[in-house]
Order: sequence, then structure tokens, then C-alpha cells
Amino acid sequence: MAFIDLNTKHSSSFSIPSADIVLIGAGAAGILLAIKLSRQGKTVLVLESGHFGEDEKKQALNEVQQTGKILSNAVWGRKRAVGGTTIAWGGQSLPFTSIDFEKRDWVQNSGWPLLFEEMTKYYAEANAFMGIDNMNYTTDILPHILPKDPGIDPSIFDLHVSKWAVQPNFYLLYKDDLEKNVTVIYNAQVTAIQKKEAAIECITISNFNDIIFKANVKTVILTAGTIETVRTLLNNNLGGQSGWLGKNFMDHPCMEAG
Repeated sequence: MAFIDLNTKHSSSFSIPSADIVLIGAGAAGILLAIKLSRQGKTVLVLESGHFGEDEKKQALNEVQQTGKILSNAVWGRKRAVGGTTIAWGGQSLPFTSIDFEKRDWVQNSGWPLLFEEMTKYYAEANAFMGIDNMNYTTDILPHILPKDPGIDPSIFDLHVSKWAVQPNFYLLYKDDLEKNVTVIYNAQVTAIQKKEAAIECITISNFNDIIFKANVKTVILTAGTIETVRTLLNNNLGGQSGWLGKNFMDHPCMEAG
């Protein structure tokens, strides 16, 4: 178990380690799954196109074609590095609300295929992984912040707080666990995913010296973030039968007030 720099491998004869599960992407989702699965006794291999910081050559791979409303920072807002975008975010923990999941007549294509109640049970686990307390975002924590009831009408306003991780960078938070229990190969671009009938059987990986490697796989999980995961699926003709894959992205909502 170790961190391996694929750029130091100068021959395609280098053997990609076998594993029960291969994760493509070492960001928030990849690191979380790597830690959880390795603690369950699985051998885990993580492939990451970046290294331990961001640079222009890796970030250039984030360039995308956009139609409709332009995503404001599709290249530098996403980080190709071990730790993914957690190396840049503030570590905010703020749950969705029930209306986010509901079908609304005034919002086209609204309504999620899962219920708010199905998500809420995972928030405590997510907070624990981030090193955040398990108090809820309203009644548990507000008395510690507000000296008295501010008199806000709950039928009009939802008064809640946002919580923040002390260490938001998942790589720094779980570096020792990853180094001890997981194999992370960085500077590793997954360029193709081959399937046989309904199963993935092989992936093609390139370093940044144009050396190509092949790896036979048992189970592959895409954990490269929303845009990159969708692009990988589309480029490999995987999962795009509905016509919705790659559409309806949403940037962070922003407003100006003064």
C-alpha cells in the first residue's frame, strides 16, 4: 500500500496492482470510499490524474465544451490533485432541504428520484468523516449561538446554521490511512474503459510521458466529480441511453445585495 507516481514508470511493462475495487478520482468521494472500503477488508486502488497540488498542465484537462448558461469556473473551480476540490474548499457542511427534492410546477425538470428522508440518515456519517460534530443544524446548535430567540417566524424563514470542518483537505485528513491501507497511483490519466457485455474488464491508463498501461479490473467506481465522471461515461459510451447524461448542470447560485 503506497502512493505511486506513474510518471516515474518509463515502460508499459509496469504492472498496475490488482485490487478488489478500483476508484477513478482521488477527491472527496474517492477518498471517502477508499477509507470506508479498506476498513471493510477490501483491497482498494485509486487512480488520480493529478498529484499533490494543482498545476496548469493538469488543470488544462478540465476544459469542457459548454452550451446554455456558462459555468463560471469549469477549469480552475475543479482541482486535479490528490484530495480533489477539497484542497480548495472551506469544508462547509450544509444539508439539502426537503423542497430541493420535490417536484415543483414552476421549475422545469424538478423532482429528484430519491426522497429527502433517504438522504438525511447519511448526514451524521458524513459529518463524522469530516470531523464535524453530530449536532443538528437548528435546535441542537442554535442555543449555543443565539442568547435568546430572535423571534423569526418559522413558517416564513428557515433559521439554521452552516458547519465547517477544522481540516477541509481530505488528503491531509486521511493521508496516513491512505498510505497504510490503500494504493494511490497519481499522474495517472484513465483514457479508456473497456467492457465485455455488461461488465467492465479492462481500463487504459496513461502517464504524462505518453506511456500507456493496461489494468484488468473487477469492480470500477467513478469518483472523479460530476463533470469528469459524466465526461468519462460519455467518452466510453457508457450509460448515456436516456439522453440526459451531461445535461442540466447547475453552478453555485450567486446574488448581489447592497
